[in-house]
Amino acid sequence: MIALKKGLAYSLFMIVVVELSARIMSFSLGYGFRTDNQRFISPFFTGTDMPYPILKNETGIFVNGHEIPYKKDKNEIRVVFVGGSTTQNKTNPDGLRYSEIVGNKVSEYFKDFNITVLNAGIAAYSTAHSLINISLRIIAFDPDIIIIHHNTNDLSANYYGEKVFTDYSNKFLSDSFLGYNHRSGFKGFFTRNFKSIRILVWSSKVIKSIFLNNSFNREGVYNYEDGKGFFSRNLESIIAICKMHDILPVFMTQPNRNLLDNKQAIEYNEIIRNICTKHNVQLFDIAEIISENRNNFIDQIHYSSTGIQEISKILSPKLISIIEVYLLKDTIMKETTKIGNFYVY
Repeated sequence: MIALKKGLAYSLFMIVVVELSARIMSFSLGYGFRTDNQRFISPFFTGTDMPYPILKNETGIFVNGHEIPYKKDKNEIRVVFVGGSTTQNKTNPDGLRYSEIVGNKVSEYFKDFNITVLNAGIAAYSTAHSLINISLRIIAFDPDIIIIHHNTNDLSANYYGEKVFTDYSNKFLSDSFLGYNHRSGFKGFFTRNFKSIRILVWSSKVIKSIFLNNSFNREGVYNYEDGKGFFSRNLESIIAICKMHDILPVFMTQPNRNLLDNKQAIEYNEIIRNICTKHNVQLFDIAEIISENRNNFIDQIHYSSTGIQEISKILSPKLISIIEVYLLKDTIMKETTKIGNFYVY
């Protein structure tokens, strides 16, 4: 009996130590010690991060802390990258972002102009998120070009629940994306109240993603037709909004470490190509060339430092070319001396 009591006491002590350690670690990473910080809802999506740009009275903060005023300078050209984690590049171990590398290259080329290249990518974002983000935030900063990089986060919306919903809420309101404080059921009770359990849940996902490299290639049981339709609709809506506000939309196809074996990812990239052809929109078609080298990735879809450098080499001259067309057009129209927004259609 004494041994049993000692065992229970020791077990309880270890549970307290593990839970306390988990809370200290959580606090050190910028989350709450007792509860999690409020997850941002924007406007119907939950997320761990504030959406970029983070709006202030006169300015907005983009990825990497770039604080930009709403109003452009006279000779300023603004380019904004939007997308998910493969745009944000938060997971890169060396802190590299292709948006910054491209921005530096383009700025070096156009020395007489103020080239501002901004990053508004947010982990887990889909075209549905970017559609809202462009409409409600990014347009306010009067961008000349918006570069859109999506595929996987839309494709994976097909894998949640029995049916993909038109707003992807079947995915983004599932337990995988809701904050732990909002989860329900037996499992939800433990993840709401014990941060140590949350770490175990998170760790299991990481291990699964490492060992199941083909987790984004699912055959047979999913109906992709509705999802592909919603993806196409969102891309075309983004184009329409950009045209309405005299912004040049540019799309990127998305690489994948196992792209050649991923029929669905290939189909989603083909949707991007077809829509760009249909609407005469500029396309940075990087999917195949980046996917050829597995060293360009740190996992299934996120880019290594080598991958980011390779993407930057492809994008920099393409973006310079697009801006040159605009600048030449502007030079011809010197009477107006307009440096503002433009089209290349």
